[in-house]
Amino acid sequence: MKRWSPIAYPGPGDTHRNFNQSTGERGSWLDADGYQQNVIDEPANLVELSGMTLDESDPEQTAKAVRSGKLNYRTAGGTANALTVMLDPVPAAFASTAGLVLRIETGATNTGATTLNIGVGGNVAIVDADTGGALKGGELPLIAVLISNGTVWRLLNRTADTTVRDALFPYFSILNSANFSSSVGVETGFTNWALPVGNAAIAAGFNTANSQFTVPAGMGGLWYFQAYANSLTSLSVPASGHGMRLRKNGTLIGAGSSPPSSIIQCVAMAMVPAAAGDVVQMLNLADNSGMALSYFFFTAVRLGRVS
Repeated sequence: MKRWSPIAYPGPGDTHRNFNQSTGERGSWLDADGYQQNVIDEPANLVELSGMTLDESDPEQTAKAVRSGKLNYRTAGGTANALTVMLDPVPAAFASTAGLVLRIETGATNTGATTLNIGVGGNVAIVDADTGGALKGGELPLIAVLISNGTVWRLLNRTADTTVRDALFPYFSILNSANFSSSVGVETGFTNWALPVGNAAIAAGFNTANSQFTVPAGMGGLWYFQAYANSLTSLSVPASGHGMRLRKNGTLIGAGSSPPSSIIQCVAMAMVPAAAGDVVQMLNLADNSGMALSYFFFTAVRLGRVS
């Protein structure tokens, strides 16, 4: 767009003026190829780029085009984590988009860090509006509202993380004659695990040789862990209890103990943030060398993301 000067008979400051009938002062001459054409083309382009057909019988098309917001509403292409849209007109540079708000039909949520390419600036990161951190998976709704700061896109309407995203899966083993025993005062990992149940992605993180669970890639978040053991009367349980422990990366996060009993049951629980690669181990701490456990299980449940 341009501010066009009169091609003849300008007013003060090179402005346009009307014909003055009382004095006979001429009115300014307009440039039909410039000024007048721009006045016609600008609103017509807005109407057409908003998906409307020009209609000479409708004097409100410009207002309707602005209200529709269709210039900044697009259906995304690409992939779940690398979205693409085309804007018309295409911005001259991504830095010039600062303040631009886009509404995008994504079609599906993301599964990890996500970018958006609008035809200029390449694949630009979409980040959390509050933290500025990269997306982790599951934040994009079916219609995402994004605002540019000229450097990244900020997601204004991330999906609320209110549901349990991964099914409960316990590791469970009935040892029968192969009873587990541990030394007095020594934390001992369990062996002879069997019968994995539940979410395969979580199950893959469990090491049956030492009862260590490693949080799988892309599954960091808030987790619930439980370690349980039971010793029955048929095993000649000694007159003292035992303890269950949970450690994350070596740090104690949960502990439980059992009083002396002919039937000993013990459980340790913890609900903690855990990042991909963190290691949680289930351990037994016996206070009697005769301690034997007939069955035990380990449970890991991912409750949701932690931003």
